[in-house]
Amino acid sequence: MNQPKRSLAQNSDFGKLPPQSVEIEELILGALMLEKTAIERIENILIDGCFYKDFHNFIFKAIIELSHERKSIDILTVSQQLKKNGNLDIVGGSFYLAQLSNKVASTAHLEDHCYIVLEKYIRRKIIELQNEISNNSFDESIDLEDLISKLNGNIDIINELSNGNKDSQHIRDIARKCMVSLDDRTTKTNKGESIGVPTGFTKLDQATNGWQPGDLIVYAARPGVGKTAVMLHHAKAAANGKKHVCIYSLEMTAMSLTDRMIISVADIDSNNYKSGKLSDLEYSRLDKAISEIEKMNIYIDDNVSVNMKYIRSHARKMKKLGKCDIIMIDYLQLVNMDNSYNSNREEKVAQASRMAKVIAKELNIPVILLAQLNRDIEKRGGDKRPLLSDLRESGAIEQDADMVIFIHRPNYYGINQDGEGNDISDIGKLIIAKFRNGTPQDIKFKHNKSLTRLIGEGEETSDLPF
Repeated sequence: MNQPKRSLAQNSDFGKLPPQSVEIEELILGALMLEKTAIERIENILIDGCFYKDFHNFIFKAIIELSHERKSIDILTVSQQLKKNGNLDIVGGSFYLAQLSNKVASTAHLEDHCYIVLEKYIRRKIIELQNEISNNSFDESIDLEDLISKLNGNIDIINELSNGNKDSQHIRDIARKCMVSLDDRTTKTNKGESIGVPTGFTKLDQATNGWQPGDLIVYAARPGVGKTAVMLHHAKAAANGKKHVCIYSLEMTAMSLTDRMIISVADIDSNNYKSGKLSDLEYSRLDKAISEIEKMNIYIDDNVSVNMKYIRSHARKMKKLGKCDIIMIDYLQLVNMDNSYNSNREEKVAQASRMAKVIAKELNIPVILLAQLNRDIEKRGGDKRPLLSDLRESGAIEQDADMVIFIHRPNYYGINQDGEGNDISDIGKLIIAKFRNGTPQDIKFKHNKSLTRLIGEGEETSDLPF
């Protein structure tokens, strides 16, 4: 059997080597023959024909065929399938397959490797389609409208490719993935590991099992209530749980956020830190805090021109590098979405909210999105407990979010005692108002005056009036 003719993008017509990563292709194929569940992890990422080396595509095709026939996948079965297809000699025989498997040290980053190969393929495809359009543009016998239609069609092709192999799946295949996911959760539970990303609040972890992949969590409060403080608390907990955190800050600078993190970890007076009048004890705590913070995998982007398209692109890159397990965005109403003059404010917020959910689902990681409440809450009597209707431009946010959590501090409204006369000046609540996969509930926390340090209910009961 002859090898297929290379596409334009696979030839060096531009004097440059086309985008490719043969080494990663080898690792992927080796992993697929070593781990029995590996194909289930990546079959919705890679596309038929996406490998740079044609004989790698033959191997991948054989693996896919075995998977669809529900047969075991290993060096022997892949060899037999390649022989059946007439491609075994072309790929280098069973010896080459064994070489591929020997190169694999771990399958931990298999999905990230697949996204890299997919990106290289899409770049090659763009080059190929661009070359085709360029050649057609010189041919004036081709109608301009046909040329534009062809260009738009090519853009659709690229958009479809960028979404990966996302065809509908038979429920038996989905059920099989559910069982693999259950096995993974069971293994982690037995090891005492968190199933999701740690939240930093014990009762919140119990309610959610940690932040879950693909979920959009919207935190909402009035300005100054503590949105950023809660976000940093979550970031610190996630980082301490060996997770990589990407923060996109549109309100505060990276240094301001890090200052607050330092004050929180060191547990020092914020005014002393800002004025530079620290005691010897505080300097000692500061040194330890810096050592701790430097080990945290937290990445902060405070680019003032950040929009959701940028966040999506940047997060994809960070995910491929293994540096993005959770995203935090501060905050929704400051995010630019598009330059359309016809879009009103509510439509733009809806766009941003929807894109945040798309990012969570696409990267299969939790996304925490901070948002503001409108002023209506301040016009109400009582303890001014927030409602879903208090969300600014609320319709789309409530619809897209898997969880909506309000941060409520009665002290913010001058309420310092509860109905029984207890001091609640340093008490706040995380009010889970919407929980797609759980039960709405309140979770109390205690805070210091500067809101740099938070302690969850039940975590230090000797200090908390619960």
